[in-house]
Amino acid sequence: MKCIDIDPVKFEMLSQGEIPIFEDRLRQLVHEGIRTGRLHFSTEMAELADREFVLLCVPTPAGDDGSADLTYVQDAAASMSPHLAPGSIVLNKSTVPVGASRRSARSW
Repeated sequence: MKCIDIDPVKFEMLSQGEIPIFEDRLRQLVHEGIRTGRLHFSTEMAELADREFVLLCVPTPAGDDGSADLTYVQDAAASMSPHLAPGSIVLNKSTVPVGASRRSARSW
């Protein structure tokens, strides 16, 4: 599995197996994935080129009016779209309102 992050500090942290969130056993799973070579972190969007499935996980903070701020989702979609193979499937893990995927797809 390849994990891409545009933040070089977070990339370095994740590459060392340091996880910014708590999830039971996640740290152990990440360390195991890195040790066995099944988990790889990068800052290069070009590494998405051979992926059939891409899981988009970005923050969706609440705006001043309480609505979801889709800036990160839309920026990520625009950044990765030139690197996706035709037919790649993008799964959005972010908390977004109904219809947000259609808006993000316009970036592709």
